[in-house]
Amino acid sequence: MKINYSIKLLGINEFEIYRNEIYRLFKENTQGHENKIVISEEYIKTKFCELENYFISNNLIFLGCEFENNIIGFLWAYERIFIEEKRIYVNSFIIDDKYRSFGIGTSLLKILEEIAKQRNIKVIDVSTSTFKENTIEFYMKNNFMPERIQLRKEIK
Repeated sequence: MKINYSIKLLGINEFEIYRNEIYRLFKENTQGHENKIVISEEYIKTKFCELENYFISNNLIFLGCEFENNIIGFLWAYERIFIEEKRIYVNSFIIDDKYRSFGIGTSLLKILEEIAKQRNIKVIDVSTSTFKENTIEFYMKNNFMPERIQLRKEIK
């Protein structure tokens, strides 16, 4: 099955129009970041405010995927310097569960790559949790390679 979706760069005005849908997707995704921790509503609201601040600072790439006048996914990225190299960092990459496997994620990444080329940026990076095997597999299929490992020790 194929769906007729569109992807476009969203500015603050479009963000305000789709605010509730974007927040719902953001909340669902954020709650799935950790498999041992319940993430509070307050934390989610704080992180969502960070997104708004990126719109204000203009250091934001926000690609929205629209289907039937609804946002069904988005990619939030920004430029950063990592060890003296200019990169684009993917902060949040969210596709509504009902619309996965339609090629939306790959399409969003291809558009982000074109933006990177236009800005003469050679690297896009992202981080994800190790338990998200499907997410890691998706990135690897799209030619992302492991670069760093974050380690954690719980103190009891």
